[in-house]
Amino acid sequence: LVVDGTTVTMPDTPANRRKYPKHGVHKPGCGFPIMKIAGLFCLDTGAWIACAKGNNRVHEGQLLRRLLYHLRPGDTLVADRGFCSYSTLAELEARGVDFVMRNHQKRKLDYRTGRRLGRRDHVAVWEKPPRPRWMKPADYAAMPGQIVVRETRLEAARNGFRTRVIEAVSSFICPGEKTPAQLSSYYLRRWLVELYFDDIKTSMAMDVLRTKDPAMICRELLTHMIAYNLVRSLMVRSGAGPAGARFKGT
Repeated sequence: LVVDGTTVTMPDTPANRRKYPKHGVHKPGCGFPIMKIAGLFCLDTGAWIACAKGNNRVHEGQLLRRLLYHLRPGDTLVADRGFCSYSTLAELEARGVDFVMRNHQKRKLDYRTGRRLGRRDHVAVWEKPPRPRWMKPADYAAMPGQIVVRETRLEAARNGFRTRVIEAVSSFICPGEKTPAQLSSYYLRRWLVELYFDDIKTSMAMDVLRTKDPAMICRELLTHMIAYNLVRSLMVRSGAGPAGARFKGT
């Protein structure tokens, strides 16, 4: 599975402005209300499994936490560094969900510590950070004091692109369970979610929603999800991709 965030705009009505405020840099009378979306997709079929909505002041990581109940034990979640937080990784481990994410730019990795698995590849212990302002004290107290993760420097090479060095964090801590090359291939597939959103926002014209009430905006968004999944289901059934159980109940 893969998760990523995007934004859409909508008509500038008083009701939409109250629910989804404009960007703070806009002067009065300029710009449009903005909805931030975190979408959870299946990489096997491209199915849009679920989404969480918020205004432009809500971080994507907070939206992801609303989607975690869709994940099943044994799933693997791939995401960019904006989602790589201690609280999110701790919740995924508690649910038995594996993950491969790019390390957040503010976290510095020290490969001289921990249990060495290879060159620039080791198992490390993360200590519980101070409580974020948005997190409830009860939720913070329920988090474990430590989590064990694997930190790996990956070479994400693709034909036609410059080789990029990526520092990844994953849950595959057992020696020989996943090689750095396999982790790199997992992370490189994350780019597909950008194409999924591009299809939906461009080909299906979801970049600008058209209804004038927040309740209708949510229905319009759901209509786009249903239409997109119908197209994806048709593609899978026609042999364009592997069959997947994720379409059941979508």
